Amino acid sequence: YPDISHAGRVLDPRHRIAAGRYREVIRKRGAQDLIDRERGRSRKPRRNQKRESDDWNADQPKTESHDEPILAEPQPRPRISGLWYIFEALKALTQNDDKLLCGRADEVRQIVDNCRAERLTVLTAEPGLGVTSILQAGVFPALRRRGFIVAYFTDWQGRFFATHLREAIANAVREQADEQFFAQGEELDELLEHVRARTGKVVAVLFDQFEDYLRCHTNTVVSDAFDAELAHAVSTRKGVFVIGLQAHAIPACERLGQHIPNLLGFQVVLPLLTVEAARNAVLSEARAVQLEVEPAALDALTTALTTAPMVAPAGSVSDSGERKVHPFFLKVATGVLIEAEARLKSPVLR
Repeated sequence: YPDISHAGRVLDPRHRIAAGRYREVIRKRGAQDLIDRERGRSRKPRRNQKRESDDWNADQPKTESHDEPILAEPQPRPRISGLWYIFEALKALTQNDDKLLCGRADEVRQIVDNCRAERLTVLTAEPGLGVTSILQAGVFPALRRRGFIVAYFTDWQGRFFATHLREAIANAVREQADEQFFAQGEELDELLEHVRARTGKVVAVLFDQFEDYLRCHTNTVVSDAFDAELAHAVSTRKGVFVIGLQAHAIPACERLGQHIPNLLGFQVVLPLLTVEAARNAVLSEARAVQLEVEPAALDALTTALTTAPMVAPAGSVSDSGERKVHPFFLKVATGVLIEAEARLKSPVLR
């Protein structure tokens, strides 16, 4: 019996067999074309384009021909907007960037001394002064060298932040002391005591962006429970804590004062960078990308960014007469100069 297609036409069986073979050939050829495309070669040259291997006069200089494809003029590299440098400056230093941290040695030493004395340290600063940078690139490696197990935590969003905190502490213990350690869901002070008894080391917990916790968790069952849990861990001295937050969140942080006596007794305030520290920061950034810095350019940069301390009144300087440099603006300006020299392929920052 003849075969009937979906269109209602009568097809001869021989036509049906030929159509099946044709579809099989098309399928195999399409698969081969896909393989050739992935390997970076074309199965068949274009109709109006000849390959050099088929041209008997390929060694001779080519003349203008209509068969040759017309190449577009190279487009200039788009200029990067100034917002890009601002976003780059917002990126904090990491634990591997300890050599790029300049002008914060006194603050790091003070925080480490408080941790060795098992005191609660509150690190505060105005926005942009580098609380995250000093915690990760300064305090973290310094405490590691002192024999502490350091856990860094900044994930305060969501209802299960306390569980994430215990997981962060357990991960720090596995990476730095005991690979077989796992948290059992105990309270914070019990977890710290368990780590101390098993490894013989004290856990130092670095709370960064603590203002997010104060803003996201207020007058709730979760926040009340964690406030009491944190206060008990601090009072029993099972571990040491460093709280980093911005200066505008200090009034909100005072709610912990009803649980923790002398909450702000060991407060460390980050100041602006000195001119010498700013110069060292520029030199460190330039050396990281293998650039030399001209002394005149370094003097002009630091002079242009020099300003009075933020705590001083407008138009005045500090008590010592020393002027300061804001690290955020310094990092943005240094990034602009480094990018400009990279475009010119210059080995010197001028």
